[in-house]
Amino acid sequence: HLGVPSAASAMTSNNLLDPDDFHNSHITFYSQWGDEVFRSGKPYLSDWDGTYQGNQLPVATYFYTIDFGGARNNATGSVRIER
Repeated sequence: HLGVPSAASAMTSNNLLDPDDFHNSHITFYSQWGDEVFRSGKPYLSDWDGTYQGNQLPVATYFYTIDFGGARNNATGSVRIER
């Protein structure tokens, strides 16, 4: 399972959300119940640390949507927090 920093960083390190290419991109993470737990600024800078309102989120699977700002189709996926 991927930890949050490695999964979130992978989105930029493999150019999925390179801020130079997708400067209008942003990402939103949701809990397993559909509650929004993080919404990035534009562009997404791999800055989600697995917290919500300053508290560490519990071990679980979280889902994300990526809006590429019109540069390509939106994407969705999941990431699992393991502590």
